[in-house]
Amino acid sequence: MVLAVCACACTRAPTPAELQPRRDARPARSPLPDDAERIAVRVAAAALAGRTDQALSRSAALEREEKLRKQRAEAPSGLVDNAAEVVAACDGSDTFPAHSRTLLARDDLDPAIRLRLERVIASDPLESANADLAADRRFRAGALVNRIVEPASKLLLTGLLNPIDATRTLLATLLTAHKLPRASVRERRALRAWDDWLARHPDDPRAREIAARAQRYRAKLEAERYERALAGAEEALEARELERARILAGRALASRPESEPAAKLFERSSAGLASRDAQVRSSLQMHELAPPSLETSSRDAYLELAREALVAAAEPLAARAAGWRADGAPPHIGGELAFLSSFGPLARGDEDGFFATLGEVPKLAPKGDSVSRQAVAILTDPDQNPYAVYRAAATADRRARLAWLALGPHANGPRHRDLPRPLEYLLDLPGTAISLVTFPLRLIQYPTASARFGQGVLIAGERYTVRRPHGQHAPEIDRDLASRYAARGQFGAALRHEQALADPDPERIASHREKIAEQMLSGVEREKRIDMKLALLVAIAREYPDTESGARARERFIAEKRAVTPQRIRLTHGFLVEHPELWAPGMLGLNPELLDGATRNGEIAAAGVVLVGRSAIEISLEDREPALAQIPADDFARFAARLEQISYASLTRDPRESPSSDAARDAFLASARLGTVDAPDLRPSARSEAVYRSTHEKHGFVNARESILPVDLVLQGGVESLGLAAFPRIRLPQAPADALLYD
Repeated sequence: MVLAVCACACTRAPTPAELQPRRDARPARSPLPDDAERIAVRVAAAALAGRTDQALSRSAALEREEKLRKQRAEAPSGLVDNAAEVVAACDGSDTFPAHSRTLLARDDLDPAIRLRLERVIASDPLESANADLAADRRFRAGALVNRIVEPASKLLLTGLLNPIDATRTLLATLLTAHKLPRASVRERRALRAWDDWLARHPDDPRAREIAARAQRYRAKLEAERYERALAGAEEALEARELERARILAGRALASRPESEPAAKLFERSSAGLASRDAQVRSSLQMHELAPPSLETSSRDAYLELAREALVAAAEPLAARAAGWRADGAPPHIGGELAFLSSFGPLARGDEDGFFATLGEVPKLAPKGDSVSRQAVAILTDPDQNPYAVYRAAATADRRARLAWLALGPHANGPRHRDLPRPLEYLLDLPGTAISLVTFPLRLIQYPTASARFGQGVLIAGERYTVRRPHGQHAPEIDRDLASRYAARGQFGAALRHEQALADPDPERIASHREKIAEQMLSGVEREKRIDMKLALLVAIAREYPDTESGARARERFIAEKRAVTPQRIRLTHGFLVEHPELWAPGMLGLNPELLDGATRNGEIAAAGVVLVGRSAIEISLEDREPALAQIPADDFARFAARLEQISYASLTRDPRESPSSDAARDAFLASARLGTVDAPDLRPSARSEAVYRSTHEKHGFVNARESILPVDLVLQGGVESLGLAAFPRIRLPQAPADALLYD
């Protein structure tokens, strides 16, 4: 009783503002245009009519009016900069960049206009090309310096402890420092900008110089494409990818018709394709069924056995073939008889016996015989002999693990530096010795690093279990895959293979089910659409009712279902404080006491206000249940229009802002502006969960500024390499956003 009384005494009574979070009041009447606004209209009219002199004189009149406003202690109109921009645009697009630079030289220019003019200048083809080439020069010089400074610093700091490796690193860097692309992405962007400018200004006095520069860079680009095509053709030919080799060699030959290496590669790939086509045509030719070298009796027995191969059962056929072979059949048909003999183990489900017998066929058949090729094709086909592929993958996986434990990063050989391979081995020799010394460290790391191995084993094992779920080796593979998947955290696949066993472990199944439910429940947080979120919760509750996560999913489904609304567009407390016009009379009409920062009279919570659909809002209150309010249609339309204006203005003023795509949000706000939100769109795809945050909430209270020095200090160390270094690294220009289009 005492606790209940104390609890009631501590509960604060609702304030008047919390009881009435909205105030219905008419919006203030918009003021009539003043003198500055009328003059600005005349400036725009003169500019649109092409009367530059009138626009200039009226712009000067606007400046005089602005000075008079200042003398009268009135607020500035903010229209002088806009008028100057309009006047600058009167002479057309060719002279606008020059006028823009004049405006940018002013210190008092409006931030929105400054950002817009900077973007206009940056979009000019010649400016864009010059900026790209300057950035490319900085990138090449910085990359070269970084490649040399890092190993040189390591040599100075760790040369006494590890002089061999430090010297090796510096030597390898010096040998590969020149390996930069001949025609970079930025040079290609500059070439595209020049071509665009030349197409627009063919008679410009600068056109000849620009065309000459473009031709030089186009020659570099053609040389780069030729070398890439030639190198790709050589690589494809080594890999016996004849079609790709011929295509790439053809590209290189089209770029340089006089190139002998390209012509030879094209001839070799074409000859290889012709030879392969001839082999295919030869395999399709009709041959006599029985070999001509057989005697009459053997020939009759051969033909009879061939007829039985079409209609007889597998085991009797295999027994007869094995018997004829044991009785002394002609040696040159021994491969065919061994092939037929393998049908017996296959019919009994003896996979190992089938492939063991099939493996004798190439030894018994004459060289180049078709039955030998067929046997080899079956033995090496992953679909027909999946267990052998699985065993090979498991062996390769064990070797890869042992190689990593022994050699670490050098397990796959020396790093490719586009140098002769023996020299690459020589450069990596000291690092390999250090890797052998640090072998105990990898033993400690192995439990957490082992999950990155075994991908090939999983693929081969899945192939076997899919094609032969009841095969001879299915239990062995299912048990192995279940443990491998569990170690990788893929509990769904582990459960599937555990349940496929004849004697599954109930404890493992229960553990896997619990972990699957936990993973699915954590995935609900990443789902944005409410229908998908509810569907996931239902699936967890139905499929895993015996788990703790299943019970939590049921509880959460009930809570989410009760709270679901057609929309969930949220305006945070900070955003509302930053833009008070949104909650002024004639818009949301919130009680000012809820946003004055004083908690004694009630305050809107950090969650702010939520647009829940139609013209209804949900107002979150500190230490109170949210309050629902209905906004008049006219007020809500003005609010939606002003909200979009604020979003656009932030994009034009703050370079840190970037547009966010949300079709459902935009459609709802457009309907709100038109006053057509009375019938809400109940489709889950029409629901938006957009959040409007204040500038401080998005970017922090302190503007992040890059250092004026284009250099970063890097501390680098490695346990396996036993190295430690501190060196400066030049900050390289970032890749352009459209780099993929020019790669």
